[in-house]
Amino acid sequence: MSNKAIKNWIAEVNNGKSVLVASRLKEIHPLADRIVRQLVLIDKIEYIWVGHDRIRASSEVKIEGTRKIPITKPGHPTAIGFDLILSFHINQSSFTKSPLLLKVMEKPC
Repeated sequence: MSNKAIKNWIAEVNNGKSVLVASRLKEIHPLADRIVRQLVLIDKIEYIWVGHDRIRASSEVKIEGTRKIPITKPGHPTAIGFDLILSFHINQSSFTKSPLLLKVMEKPC
């Protein structure tokens, strides 16, 4: 995918949310695409970051220099978020979650 193709993908999936992509990412994996398309449907999630082997999503973002990073720290007092680690070559995934996200996930979208 070219930068233009990634920008078009972001415009297609963002649903009014801030979808960010790692600068060196050349292609969106089909599984990452499906996950992001579902994450934008969760009301509390406002920021989604897609990297080579992970997806971070949160209600809040921290700014480090010029980068916006979704807050995924477990036990954060105000942010609802998680960090999904993907291993495409072994077809596994794992994630860490905020206790507040569990409450949000219990409610229907």
